[in-house]
Amino acid sequence: MSARGTSWSRVKTSDGNIFYFNKEKKESVWEVPEEIAEAVAELEQEEEERAAQEEQKAPTPPPAAFRIGSLLAAEGKRKVKKHAILYSDPRYDAVGSSSLREELFQTYFKARINPNNQPEASSSWSSDSKTSPEDPDAKRKREQQERQQKALREREQQARKDKAKVEKDITRIMGQLSEKESVDEFMTLLTDAIRDPTATYGESLSALSRSTVFSRSRLPVPQRISLFNAHVQKLRGKRITALFAVFEGHTPGLDARFEDLPESVYTTSPAVKLGLGQSKAQQEDEDAHRKFDERRARSEMRRLWEDWQAERNVKARENFQKLLEENHFVGFWAGVNKLGKEGGSSSGGGMGTVAVGVDDLEGEAPGEEEDNGLGKADLKTLAKGIGEKQIEDVLKHDKRYRVFDHIPDERELWIQEFVSRMSAPKLSVHVPEKS
Repeated sequence: MSARGTSWSRVKTSDGNIFYFNKEKKESVWEVPEEIAEAVAELEQEEEERAAQEEQKAPTPPPAAFRIGSLLAAEGKRKVKKHAILYSDPRYDAVGSSSLREELFQTYFKARINPNNQPEASSSWSSDSKTSPEDPDAKRKREQQERQQKALREREQQARKDKAKVEKDITRIMGQLSEKESVDEFMTLLTDAIRDPTATYGESLSALSRSTVFSRSRLPVPQRISLFNAHVQKLRGKRITALFAVFEGHTPGLDARFEDLPESVYTTSPAVKLGLGQSKAQQEDEDAHRKFDERRARSEMRRLWEDWQAERNVKARENFQKLLEENHFVGFWAGVNKLGKEGGSSSGGGMGTVAVGVDDLEGEAPGEEEDNGLGKADLKTLAKGIGEKQIEDVLKHDKRYRVFDHIPDERELWIQEFVSRMSAPKLSVHVPEKS
């Protein structure tokens, strides 16, 4: 029976036990929920009153022993529990205890053997009870209980189906976790657990195994090892970058040598974390100091310094080349010097001679001549006064130029090579139109 205004239902089992079922939550409880306690109390009171009224109306049935005896006499079978007719007869259910039914059967069977017990006395009631109709109220109550039990079985079956569906969905969702999500989860574990750039997978396996993330990871072992090595290399890269900053502080010039590094470099945090040095505490620990391979550490430190210095030289050379390309003074005058070499003539108004205004020369012309308000100069003549010395005077204020002060000859050679690759400028600008 459903409680009005709620999703709770009151259900009675075949054994007479009562439980409460919530349709929305799919939940069953034996105790009365607080929200329907008052409604259940009223319902139980009504049922008690109704049962009392029915009990007054109903005729007094014969004793259970007579009813089961008449049933057995009518059927005449020895084994009660295996006969289908006995199960279907309402007189069989009149005795609720199976042990009592067995006892009554034995009593009847013995009476059949001993005629003095007069078993025929109960047969008359049996024949009469077959023809007596079932009480309507009892029938209605029985049918109601059957419907309730059927509904309960259906709800339990539906609840089992829903639970199985949810579990299946969870399994499917877990199975659909992409490899990227598994990799991200594993990398997060490595970030939290592994912070030593010198660690190995074998040494770290015991620490990683304590994590549930590691134990439930579905990644194959080779992929785990690959991710571990990539993580350690990333840590090592960060430490090496920090060590390069230490190199920069002690040997800033490109002409520096490894021997210029002070011994204190080996006690810095990057060197210690890379296993290339020892902290003061480690140095004081005799066992740790004895295990430390100083020769290997110095060799590895030298290799890292030389790699860092070589990389700096390459970048400095690239920056110097960009300096030459970006400087308009170098590019223009180096190109003008090639006017005559690329097919131009230095006289007669040919390609070697270009009329330009004095204002366009921006004061670079060595002399000015008045000609109807327009000064004219031979750019080739002007360009002859521009050499490596003038170019160096322009570039020497740039750090990208000064970084090679320790090799001036090579730097001059680079400038000459750059100038030799320049082409003559186009003569389509600053040429006055003839009227």
